[in-house]
Amino acid sequence: MSGSMAKTLRTVHKVITRGVEVTRSHSHSYAEQGLPDEALWSGFISYARTFVNLTHAHHDGEELLIFPFGQERMPDTSFDLLIAQHREIAALLDEMGTAVDEAEKNPATESLSLISRLAAQASEIWRTHIREEETIFSAERVNAVVTPEEQVKLMQQAAQHGMAHSGPDYLVAPFLLHNLEPEDRAYMAAEMPPIISQELVPVVWKDKWAPMKPFLLP
Repeated sequence: MSGSMAKTLRTVHKVITRGVEVTRSHSHSYAEQGLPDEALWSGFISYARTFVNLTHAHHDGEELLIFPFGQERMPDTSFDLLIAQHREIAALLDEMGTAVDEAEKNPATESLSLISRLAAQASEIWRTHIREEETIFSAERVNAVVTPEEQVKLMQQAAQHGMAHSGPDYLVAPFLLHNLEPEDRAYMAAEMPPIISQELVPVVWKDKWAPMKPFLLP
């Protein structure tokens, strides 16, 4: 595990960036063109719910672990804007989660249109948010005040928190890996225990996350 704070944050951000776009585009197309077959619908619901839960957990982990650590090491840096953006995104995610639950119980174009609109709003704030955050936690700034060993420890804690609060491991781990292009996926896999990336995701859990595959990168 490299534990690079800057690179790990950027990589997780790429997962969420793709997640919100896939959720937005497919909910929009289903609202416009009609519902897919049952298997694809099940996969979409799992994908959208995992996106919502993982994004919530990522932000919670930042506020619990990463921002306080950053404030300690970079006392002249304000995290107020980032936290305010988290609140805006969280409100949209809460609405989206409710809409996903409703769509699962009662598939209808109204729920899908709402999911699409909420994802579009969240995406707009999200893109501004990660530009700000990745500037604060650039490799240059972080490496100047945080040792490699401290970065490894902090990223391990953040990963454990994220996995514990994002939903079923058998959906979260493939979501993290397969919303990334090969180079970034290899980095993310190296950040995970080998049993997860090499055995559980491709073998033991493959049938459990198979319905999400059409929404993931091969």
